[in-house]
Amino acid sequence: MLMTGKRKIKLDKKILPISDGVKVIPGLAINDQLKNVLFEIGFTKDLNVGETILPPAKFGPVCRYNAEGKIVIHKDRPMETAYRQVEWTWEQWAGRWDTETQSKIVDVPSQA
Repeated sequence: MLMTGKRKIKLDKKILPISDGVKVIPGLAINDQLKNVLFEIGFTKDLNVGETILPPAKFGPVCRYNAEGKIVIHKDRPMETAYRQVEWTWEQWAGRWDTETQSKIVDVPSQA
């Protein structure tokens, strides 16, 4: 059976005729252009049998989902308090016509 195209989202129609227990080996015809693309995403130049990789997230939404997973925001749970450090600087009065520059580092809380 020959399947063509870029993405195979639903394989039910293609796999349905295959009975249970039958060994299926997917294959891919490799030309020079495809070999360069495979090397770019992380395979070795030799293309060893059984070599596997996880493509980087830069190749599209499906690769990004496979590499990083999905972020689930739980709006029903309480927010966490996160702290960031900020340097505060001010001029403090130090007598007649005189000021001193003061500064300190403070932790500023925020809900995240």
